[in-house]
Amino acid sequence: MNADVRRVFDFFLNAVGEEQPKRVSDRIRAYIRWQLPLPAAEQALLVLQEYLALRDAMTLEQHDLKVNAYRFSDEADLTASTLQQQKQKLLDMRSRYLSPEVDRAFYEEEDIFDDYTLSKLALMEDDEMSSADKSAAIASLEAGLPLAIQEQIVAVSRIQLLAKLRKTWQMEQGDAAGLRQLRESVVGAAAADRLEQLDQKRLNWHSRVDAWMQTRNHILAQEALAFQDRQAGVSRARAENFDTSELKRVQALEKLHDYSSVNGSQ
Repeated sequence: MNADVRRVFDFFLNAVGEEQPKRVSDRIRAYIRWQLPLPAAEQALLVLQEYLALRDAMTLEQHDLKVNAYRFSDEADLTASTLQQQKQKLLDMRSRYLSPEVDRAFYEEEDIFDDYTLSKLALMEDDEMSSADKSAAIASLEAGLPLAIQEQIVAVSRIQLLAKLRKTWQMEQGDAAGLRQLRESVVGAAAADRLEQLDQKRLNWHSRVDAWMQTRNHILAQEALAFQDRQAGVSRARAENFDTSELKRVQALEKLHDYSSVNGSQ
């Protein structure tokens, strides 16, 4: 039993909203019985029951556990103390629904990272410590973390640095060579290559979406056709321009486009 089991559960449960919850949970149970021999399957089914009960309880308390964490009128109110209170609510709820063994297997790594984050925030809030002392204390915290989490922190730091440097590059209207140099300095040549490929994919996608929105607008503007015929024409053209893995994303962008058009004209 480990966090991968929770990830499998969440993979299926993320379909709730598109499908009825009972159908999704039945699918998880069928998957467990198919993947595991009987003794292990029975244990996994019991764990699933615990986890589903926890998820249901968290949904009912979502306003307190999530929204209230961001209800403060001033960002300064988001202190280590207030965030720790929110974390403790989650811990208390988990203890009511999950066995200690399951809780540890599912959340141990997440809890370690949360404890580090809250400790770091508390250090940053300490006005009696010098900047040098804070840096040393944070470095000590990071050194005590498991290697996998240390690597996550390094990765996140690099992403944040890249975002900051890219913003500066955009403000200075830098060229492609300058962006390439910035990326190589942070993540190396191979990763810079992958980022350039990702940039090109994004550019191609945005170009396709822009072209599609024009095509869709043209179809919908044909007032000589009945409303149903225009909708059918849009559906046919959409299927011709995008594969099945892209359709939901495109339809979501269409709704956003229509919403922006209506509200922008008011």
